Amino acid sequence: MLLSVTRFREQVSAEKYFTFSIVGLLLAFVLLPNSKWVANYYYVFVLLPATALLLTLRVPKQPLKPLLILWLSFAFWLLTSGAHGGDFGYFKHWGYLVAFCVVMVSWVEFRRFRTPRFFEACFIMLGAYILISTFVLWAQGAPVGERILELPLRLSGPILTSMLLVALLTACLPAWHSEAKIWRIAVAFALALFCVGFVLQSRSGLVGLVAVTAGYCCYLLMLTKGRFLRLVVLVMVGVSVASVIWALEYVESLQMLVSRGDSGRFELWSAYLRELNQCGVFWGCGPSFVAEIYVMDGTLLIQHPHNIFLVAIVYHGLLALILLLVLSCATLWYAWQQKNPWGLYLLVALLMLQFDGNRLVNRPDEIWLLVYLPCMLILAEAVRIRDTPGGKELSSAG
Repeated sequence: MLLSVTRFREQVSAEKYFTFSIVGLLLAFVLLPNSKWVANYYYVFVLLPATALLLTLRVPKQPLKPLLILWLSFAFWLLTSGAHGGDFGYFKHWGYLVAFCVVMVSWVEFRRFRTPRFFEACFIMLGAYILISTFVLWAQGAPVGERILELPLRLSGPILTSMLLVALLTACLPAWHSEAKIWRIAVAFALALFCVGFVLQSRSGLVGLVAVTAGYCCYLLMLTKGRFLRLVVLVMVGVSVASVIWALEYVESLQMLVSRGDSGRFELWSAYLRELNQCGVFWGCGPSFVAEIYVMDGTLLIQHPHNIFLVAIVYHGLLALILLLVLSCATLWYAWQQKNPWGLYLLVALLMLQFDGNRLVNRPDEIWLLVYLPCMLILAEAVRIRDTPGGKELSSAG
């Protein structure tokens, strides 16, 4: 009995520590200057303590639910695919990623990460980071209206940063809608449109924003009773669409956004599929494969597939693609059952990652934030909550 109490206290202490350390990791992306600093933070404050607990076998046992089995299979296949062209760096990054997943599932207080205040704070923080960075760059002489190609701190890429902003907006919507915070929703959409469309000029982010806007409008129409109210919603939608069309016609920065077209995405995907056929579909081309593919009449060099599912099959083979597709559907289904906002976040992130996204296995990067973070929080709730009407959390002693 005394041993069980001691282990319970250790588990509670570990949960508090790793909850704060993961929050610190999220903050590191907008406070630290580059990826090396973020990686060093992760090594010191997350990886080393987690490794110490793993070596002393102080990992709480989790029930082998289907979703957990799928994720274990996916991790094992990523490790296996490393034997087909992987280097030492790949296996090292695989270990980093697995340690992150273990921490998220076993020790993080997942409930704290699904509160409306958490999502709102993240959205405001990221929006403020984009706006402050933009105003500083404009003050330093960057042309207003031209695309910001690089933000100053670790979260520097305009495309993946815009994806994070749109995904966070999506996660905030359920609470804002239930509390009837109409003005907050309107301001948030305006902020997202300004940051994604005018400042970062990310078409991938705009795809996500359009999808979220369309989905929310359809949801409002479904809930609205009475012809007059539905007419009002339709008029608002019509005015919004007309405003976007007008802006695309007369706002120069948006014209530049449209003029870039698909940036050779379809040409790029075709080229990677040809490379995949040469390598072999089952194993793919290996995690260390690098292709120098020129698109748009040879004027643009791109070195990764810009599609998360194409990334899976090119670098890790057919089984990785199948597992990732099944995992995505299963995780979204669990999120639906949990009524978990992280499911909306993940759904929109996966949609936008059809047009961008790099390696599945890497040191801490935006894919961790867009895919692995929501998936592991959904998985943590799935395996740590008992299948009882009360839905109590599993204790570490059990």
